[in-house]
Amino acid sequence: VPLATFGDLVDAMNASPTLQLTLDIKKYSGASAKAQRDYARRAAKLIIANGLVGRTRILTYNWDAMLPTLRKYLPKTYVLAYDHSDFSYARVRLAAKLKASGYGVEARLTSVNLARFIKAKKLEAVPWNLSGAPATQGTALSIFYGPMQYWFLTDAPAAQTTALKGGMKLDWTATPVTTLLAAPVQVDKATYKTGRYRYPKVLGKALPASARFALDTVTVTIGITKGAKGNYAYVGARGADASARQKVKLPSGTGTVRVSVPVGDDGRIRIKTKKKSKLTVQVVSSTMMSFS
Repeated sequence: VPLATFGDLVDAMNASPTLQLTLDIKKYSGASAKAQRDYARRAAKLIIANGLVGRTRILTYNWDAMLPTLRKYLPKTYVLAYDHSDFSYARVRLAAKLKASGYGVEARLTSVNLARFIKAKKLEAVPWNLSGAPATQGTALSIFYGPMQYWFLTDAPAAQTTALKGGMKLDWTATPVTTLLAAPVQVDKATYKTGRYRYPKVLGKALPASARFALDTVTVTIGITKGAKGNYAYVGARGADASARQKVKLPSGTGTVRVSVPVGDDGRIRIKTKKKSKLTVQVVSSTMMSFS
């Protein structure tokens, strides 16, 4: 069966003026950055030449190479930057810098702080592969944190439509659910040098990697031995903006403090201290959002 051409698509669009086009711009295996830019340029020129600018949204997994070219030709067109990779603050920052309209990774990899960070960078949070998350919860998270007008992308439109009609709703409520670990899990025990970050790993150690979905925070205890007076710990998600970290006063002598913190890049948090400190860091609980 001959493949449809872009001209055939244009004919179908012209025959149905209410149809909107979502164009997924891909690349061939091993394509150079220049080849990807050429694909983006070709796609943009086809959209413009056929009068589809006002009817088109673009998505691409190759946005880091393609977005500058797309923005040159289509400065106002919606472009969704998708990633296959796990959580990365740096990738969200890059998508915002390159003027994407939205950003998303798989729903199962989307935590609460990722969704909030995307929105804080003035991007729309649009996770993909909703079936990879717990039943209905991936769709619920996407609607709750996503754009006001949500669009569902699927390779199985009939099944997705059936699922949406079979009890799906738009007015989800998010409720934090805290789960205590059966026993505290030590994620770090070390001497912290003054002003130097360490990055205790949480996911894959204290919690399974699958706990990323809808994760809000983990609660950790920070134990200090022979602590100095006037000492503080600065705690946050790895890769997060410095403004998001928490400043926690550490006890002098020996003692313990407790703090709840999001989990960042590579499933890690980050901690540094004002003064040299012997710390033991343990995860004691996690809090996720449940949607109903």
